[in-house]
Amino acid sequence: MIAKTFFSKHVQSSPGYRRQNLHHEVFEHSRDAILLLGSRGFIDCNQAALDLFGLDSIDELISKDPCDFAPEKQPDGEDSREIASRHVGKALQDGTNFFTWTHCRKDGTPFLAEVLLSRIQFEDETIVRGTVRDVTAREKYKADLNRKRAELNGVINTTHDGILAVDLHGRVIVANRRFAEMWHIPQPQAGSVDETLLMSVMIQVMDPEAFLKKVRKLYDSIENDVDMLHLKDGQVFARKSSPLIIDGIMVGRLWSFNDITNYKRAEDEIKLKNEELTVLNKTKDKFFSIIAHDLRAPFNTLLGLTSLLSDELSDLTPTQIREYVDSLKNSANNAYCLMEGLLDWSRMQQGAVSCNPEPIDLEPLIEQSIIIALEQATAKNIQITYELNSGITVYADLNMLKFIIRNLLNNAIKFTPDMGNIVIEGRIVDDDNVEISVRDNGIGMSRSIAADLFQIDKQVSRRGTNSETGSGLGLVLCKEFVDKLNGKIWVESEENKGTTFFISIPSHENTDKAV
Repeated sequence: MIAKTFFSKHVQSSPGYRRQNLHHEVFEHSRDAILLLGSRGFIDCNQAALDLFGLDSIDELISKDPCDFAPEKQPDGEDSREIASRHVGKALQDGTNFFTWTHCRKDGTPFLAEVLLSRIQFEDETIVRGTVRDVTAREKYKADLNRKRAELNGVINTTHDGILAVDLHGRVIVANRRFAEMWHIPQPQAGSVDETLLMSVMIQVMDPEAFLKKVRKLYDSIENDVDMLHLKDGQVFARKSSPLIIDGIMVGRLWSFNDITNYKRAEDEIKLKNEELTVLNKTKDKFFSIIAHDLRAPFNTLLGLTSLLSDELSDLTPTQIREYVDSLKNSANNAYCLMEGLLDWSRMQQGAVSCNPEPIDLEPLIEQSIIIALEQATAKNIQITYELNSGITVYADLNMLKFIIRNLLNNAIKFTPDMGNIVIEGRIVDDDNVEISVRDNGIGMSRSIAADLFQIDKQVSRRGTNSETGSGLGLVLCKEFVDKLNGKIWVESEENKGTTFFISIPSHENTDKAV
C-alpha cells in the first residue's frame, strides 16, 4: 500500500523518520476518518474510517468506488457523483476544500459529515486526503437545541409578563415582546448593552433614583426580590427579580414585570367602597342612636307631664298648670326640631335634597336669620350684632344657606351664657370666595370635641348653658350643605373663651366647573 510504504520502508531510512512516524501515529489513531484517494480510487484509510463506513478491511475499501459511500443524490437534489467530482477538483486546484456531505455506510445508512479534502504530493503522484467527521449527533443536538430555543421563545413571547434577562456585564440575554410593549421601547436584542435600556426605563418610573439603587443592589445579590413600580403615567407594575444560576454559578439576573394597574385600581376602589360602607354603617348606628336616645327623651317628658296632668289636674294651681304646659311646649318643640333634622339628613343621604345655587344678597339673609333667633337670644339676654359691607353677594342655594346660618346662630345662643355676645361677620376673601363667621363668647370646647363636630359617626352632644339639649346633627347637616355649595366649614374654639364657626362659599358661579 502507498501509505504503508510511505510510513515504513522509505521513511525508516530517512533522516525525518521520527517525525514521519509521529504522522503515522496520528493517521492511525485519529478519531476522525482519514481516507487517501488516488487517481484510480481509494488507496488507504485508518481504522476510524473502517469503523465509520462499516467496512471489514482496507481491501474492502479499495474495492469500492468513492460514490458507493454516498446516496445517488444529495439532500439538495443534485447528483452525488457530479458534486463529488467538483469537490475533488476544487481541492486539487486550491489545495483544500471543506464542505458538508451526506455519506452512506456499507449497509446503506445515510449520515451527515463534515469533509476536509487536502491535496498531498507523494513522490510523483498527487493524492487527496479526505478527513471525514460524522456530525449527525451534533446536528441533531443543534436541531433539538434550536427547536427548544424556538419553543422557549414561543413561551416567553406569549406570556403576559414582560421578561428581561441580562448577564453580569449588563448585556441582554433575552427580552420578550411584552417587555418592549410595556416599557414602550424597541425590543432589546441579545448581546446589546443594558445601560441605554436602563435609562429608557428609568425616565418612566416615579422615583428613578430609588429604581436605579435597587437595580444596582440586586446585580450583586443572589436573593429573590418582589416589589412594585409606580410609573409617571399612573401604571403600576409588579416587579420580580431572580438570579440566573447555572451549575451553581450566578451568571446574570432575570426580571419579570406584570402590569397590575387594573388590579390596583380595583383594589383601591374596593378599599374606598369598604371605607364608604364603614361610614354608612357608623352613620346608621348614629341614626338609630339618635332615635333611641335623643328622640326618646322629649317624648318621655311629654308622657310624664301629660300623665301628671291627667292624674292630678284637679289639685294643680293655674301657675303649676302653666309651668307644665310650657314644659310640654318645649319638649314638643325639641322633638319636632330633632325629627326635622333627622328627616333633612335622611333626605340628604338619599340625594333627595336639590341644590339650586343663585346669586344671593347676604345682608338681608343675615338680618332675617337674626330676627328668627331673637326670641331665643332675648330669653338669655344675649346681644346679636352683624358686621359686613352692603352689597356682598354669594352664589348658593337659598334654603341651604338659611339653614346653615340659622343653625350656627342657634348653636352660638345655646352655648353662650346670659348677657353674652354673638357677632356675625361677612367679608370678601378674594375674587372667588366670601367668608362668613359666627363668633360667640360662650363656653367654647376642647380640640377633641372640635375635631368630631362634623362627623355623623361621632357622638357630640352637649347641654347648653341653660341645659338646652341637642343631638349634634345640625352641624353634620351644615357640613354636607356647605360641601354641596362647593364651600368649606371649620371651627376655632378655646374652652371658657368662646367659639367661632367659619364658612367659605363661592361669590359667583364657577364657569370652569360648569363647562
